[in-house]
Amino acid sequence: MRKKIITGVLALFLIGAMIPATALADDIDDTQQAIDDIEDKQAQNADDQQAVQEQKDEVDAQIVQIQDELKELNTEIDAKQGEVDAKQKEVDAKQEEIDLKKKEIEDQKAAIGDREDGIASRLRIMYKNGSVGFFDILLNSRDLSEFLSNLSMVQRIYESDQNTLAELQKEYEALQKKLNELEDAKDELTAVQGALQEEQSALETKQGEAEALEGELQEKAGELQAKLEEFQAQADALAAELAAQQALYEEQLAAQRAAQQAAAEPVPVDEDGDGVVDYYEEPDPNVVTGSVSFIWPTQGIITSRFGGRDQIAGISIDTTYHGALDIANAQGTPIYAACGGVVTATMDYSPWGNYITIYHGDGFSTAYWHLMDGGIAVAEGQYVEQGQLIGYMGMTGYATGPHLHFEVRVDGVAVDPELYLP
Repeated sequence: MRKKIITGVLALFLIGAMIPATALADDIDDTQQAIDDIEDKQAQNADDQQAVQEQKDEVDAQIVQIQDELKELNTEIDAKQGEVDAKQKEVDAKQEEIDLKKKEIEDQKAAIGDREDGIASRLRIMYKNGSVGFFDILLNSRDLSEFLSNLSMVQRIYESDQNTLAELQKEYEALQKKLNELEDAKDELTAVQGALQEEQSALETKQGEAEALEGELQEKAGELQAKLEEFQAQADALAAELAAQQALYEEQLAAQRAAQQAAAEPVPVDEDGDGVVDYYEEPDPNVVTGSVSFIWPTQGIITSRFGGRDQIAGISIDTTYHGALDIANAQGTPIYAACGGVVTATMDYSPWGNYITIYHGDGFSTAYWHLMDGGIAVAEGQYVEQGQLIGYMGMTGYATGPHLHFEVRVDGVAVDPELYLP
């Protein structure tokens, strides 16, 4: 009857351990899916951010190009302005010459007028005063010799007046010609200046267009920068969300491992009714179940066999039940998988120290305790072949010296390993 009760308690314990483990597995899957979704969003965010960054880089390059063109246009405009100013100085100089020639012409016209007025005035005075005219002088000549002499005198006076008037007229015409030349030169300079001003105006128009384009590009660059900042904010939020989910994932894994450890721990049972808790249901040492074949996991000396003993790891106990086979050897001695299977746990759990558990199928599993620090050579979930190196002997956890605590379980119950070893 007591045997049935113990078996029922063990079954209830295993079922109770499986329920939270299953729920934890579902939670872990959900968290992993959330992590995958966040990473997908991060990848999309990175792609979008890169695309916008490339657009902004292109716009920035166009802005730099426009700014370079504006610098060249400003240089050309300044140069044209210098040419216009220089032509203006030439025009102003020509105008000064023109004004001077005009004054000279006016003075010359005045001199001619004065001379003409002087001749006319002399003739009027001669007529008004009854003075003798040129013809009277000639007619009143007493003889031919005097006539010729008077004629010569009259001719000289007339020629002098005519020569003076002709010289003045010639000078006037020369001044007028020079004035015309100056006016033509001024017109040419004004035309050149006008052409330069048109070129300058065209450059200024082009400058205005370039400045307008630069303004548009600057506005577009600002919009793209705002998008980049928005994407960066999204990236930061996703990173924070990912960190939170990863932390949750680690917590869930730790909880799962703790549940697996709890499920792997022996059920407290007082098998023989002596008031002492036995950590394993005591099997019949002569019964071998299943068809799994094992090999020795390491070399060394057997220091403790399966069954009862008086102390464990130097800790005095009235009576304890040892559910494994202890094999002692030097620190770092290689340890091999006793049978092929899947690694179900690799962790540090006191009092076991660093340990590995492997499930072999058909309800069989093995455990390897007290491995040295850094002495685990496999990973959880990895499939290992029989005889494959899985770790190195140590004395982590509760141990008095380097040894391997080798355990064999059938359907979660520890059995004597030597029943299955060759």
